[in-house]
Amino acid sequence: MAMAIKPVQEVRWRRVALFYGIALAWAIVVGVVLYLAGWGFQFAGRTLFAQLLVGVFYMPAPLVGVLVVERVYHERSLLRQTFSNLSWRVLWVALGFMLGLLFLMYGLTWVLSGDPGFPGVGDILTDPGMITMHLEKYTGWDAMTVAPVAGLWQLVLLAALGSLLAGFTINGVFAFGEEFGWRGWLANELRPLGTMWINVLTGVMWGIWYIPLILLGYNYAPDNAAGIPFMIAFCIAMSFLLFRARKLTSSILVPAILHGILNSFVGIFLLTLSDISGDRSRLISAPFGLVGTAAAALLAAAFWFLPSSES
Repeated sequence: MAMAIKPVQEVRWRRVALFYGIALAWAIVVGVVLYLAGWGFQFAGRTLFAQLLVGVFYMPAPLVGVLVVERVYHERSLLRQTFSNLSWRVLWVALGFMLGLLFLMYGLTWVLSGDPGFPGVGDILTDPGMITMHLEKYTGWDAMTVAPVAGLWQLVLLAALGSLLAGFTINGVFAFGEEFGWRGWLANELRPLGTMWINVLTGVMWGIWYIPLILLGYNYAPDNAAGIPFMIAFCIAMSFLLFRARKLTSSILVPAILHGILNSFVGIFLLTLSDISGDRSRLISAPFGLVGTAAAALLAAAFWFLPSSES
């Protein structure tokens, strides 16, 4: 199932600039439209409707950028070379990605939450009553009209199973537009720079591309502008992780699946980390703050020790 990509001998910066210009301009236009329409993400940042808007209108931009570059420069379509049969290795990588991130994010939160030197991490909630309060706050549901909220680990298990399913289906489809651009075409174009700079540069470009959404309150509300460097840091760490996942499986579909899994399970942290009393900062806490960035970096380092199936 290897992706037959002819490696470039040197970085073709004009192609990269055209690709990124299209992707970034698309993101700015969508962000402006959402702003003018009043669709900010201050409420929770991860509501179902917010996810749908981002998935349909925002995430395809890198894919469109690649298609335009290929048409302008009369290149062979990378998209036609992407789809192939997936092996069971994909499932194990997906499981390792999801369980590894959950374990590390909760583990780091548990370790750091009791240290006064790390304010803003938040505490892990185990009381169903407190989790119910978060459910009411972030969904607007009246908890008395729905089934009783389960405890922490039951919710985490349900979130993990649902995220795995979402990653292999609808969320993976939405995430493919991003991953085809970042971990697919762009990674190949930047290959002469070496692995380190491929992922640092891709992570920076990816994080900057998210700025319109961050300014609308996505992921870091109410610290919107302050969240920009934190998002860039998170994207750099995730770029190393998703790039390695592609190398382990020789398929760009796998980063899309993992990206879809991530987009699905991050909501569990809204319900299970203390926030109502103001003792948690999204700049610091999981999933997108410094705790999440550290977890992604540690898991990427662990993935680096696994044997690769792609050169």
